[in-house]
Amino acid sequence: MSREKIGGSRTYHLSRRYGISAAEADVMLGRQGGVCAICRTAPAAHVDHDHATGAVRALLCFNCNGGLGQFRDDPWLMRMAAFYVEHHMQQQGIATLQAACADDPDGSADVTGRR
Repeated sequence: MSREKIGGSRTYHLSRRYGISAAEADVMLGRQGGVCAICRTAPAAHVDHDHATGAVRALLCFNCNGGLGQFRDDPWLMRMAAFYVEHHMQQQGIATLQAACADDPDGSADVTGRR
């Protein structure tokens, strides 16, 4: 099927790759308010799909789409990555509090380091 017969190069690409038309992608984009379905801040420019079934899920930004790909769409790996980041953020917070307490031996500073 030629690009012109199916509605132009964008529809041709979306149809061949994801089974949707440009009009369907535009409807999805409108429903999402033009932003990524995950981070809700960056422009949604990439069609996300299930690699096992080919089913289109939503439109994502470059970073969120790439992130899912890097984690191979594995929810367990994504949860482990979130746990890892949260754990290290907590450890850094504890270290900051310990340093503030060490710098304030009489205890006159509150936990934010203010007096």
